[in-house]
Amino acid sequence: MYINYGILALVSCDVDKMMKQLAMAQTTEKLLTSLHISSEVDKVLQEVTTILQMMRELAIQATSDTLTQRDREHIQIEIDKLKDEIRKLNAEIGRMLPLHLETPQT
Repeated sequence: MYINYGILALVSCDVDKMMKQLAMAQTTEKLLTSLHISSEVDKVLQEVTTILQMMRELAIQATSDTLTQRDREHIQIEIDKLKDEIRKLNAEIGRMLPLHLETPQT
């Protein structure tokens, strides 16, 4: 049986080249996915920041001497709603992240 080692070496090089291209394509795809997730998480964090600022303003209003107990109760209800919104946003981030966090395979 005759083996052409030149052809075998070329085929081996082609296979190596194809494997590297495949690995690069997979890496690029994971990078793009990560960038998309990062962008979405950033949007959610901006929403949380806005909510926290609103909660701060409500807390400042609640310290006013001119408010009645009923006014303060309404402010607390609003703050509770804002807390719930933050919890929902936290859950949204939680749903985004685990789907794409894989341990690298070596």
